[in-house]
Amino acid sequence: MSRPCRFLLVVAVALLGMATGAQAYQQTTRWLTISIKPPDDNTPPLFLTNTTAGVKLDRYHSGDPTQQWAAVQTDYPTAPRVTGHGPLDGLLNCTFSGCPFQGHGGDVRKFVNRASGACLAFTAIDKHKLTHVEPCSANDDAVARQAWQWTFAADEVHQGVPPADLYTRLASLFQGSPKCMASTAKQASALLGSELQASACDGQWYQQFNFLLAAELACTTQWDYNICFVAGP
Repeated sequence: MSRPCRFLLVVAVALLGMATGAQAYQQTTRWLTISIKPPDDNTPPLFLTNTTAGVKLDRYHSGDPTQQWAAVQTDYPTAPRVTGHGPLDGLLNCTFSGCPFQGHGGDVRKFVNRASGACLAFTAIDKHKLTHVEPCSANDDAVARQAWQWTFAADEVHQGVPPADLYTRLASLFQGSPKCMASTAKQASALLGSELQASACDGQWYQQFNFLLAAELACTTQWDYNICFVAGP
């Protein structure tokens, strides 16, 4: 091989290495548990759990990925879209003061389940308007179903983790009217194993949820909007 050819080959390999290295991002994902507010002091905490029969309330299982959720931006698993005029402006740029809500609002986001990689969603097709998980998508219709808003102020949420001592409602703006995630059971005796539905927001305990850090994973990803499901590269 001639000297110019060898030089070009070295340059090409170096550039390829730079291109590959530019796609490596050191990420940290904080996986949260979501528990419903107990109706009384005698009721143990119950957590949103992604089961084969849908999202249900269950007792805490340490390290169980079906009970772990990551709060991500609304276009996940793709890059955040450029803001501007579009069909989702009323949803993505929405605060409680600018939406059909009362009070002050926090960020709109999706919640990804660690076990399935799917997003918590609301469907109006189901007879009981249940919440469920479905593949995360940046399609406008999917984002509308999968986007939720908590009531924590931005300065209260530190590195994606809400205050541990506060409860919030999780509101959906799907189909243009506010719906809050709530337990289908309104009595303590029926809470265990109950499903979650989207219903009119009334601020009761069965629409109040708490977030606690369950796991923190560091990994290397190809894109800066990817999250860590397992630790390591």
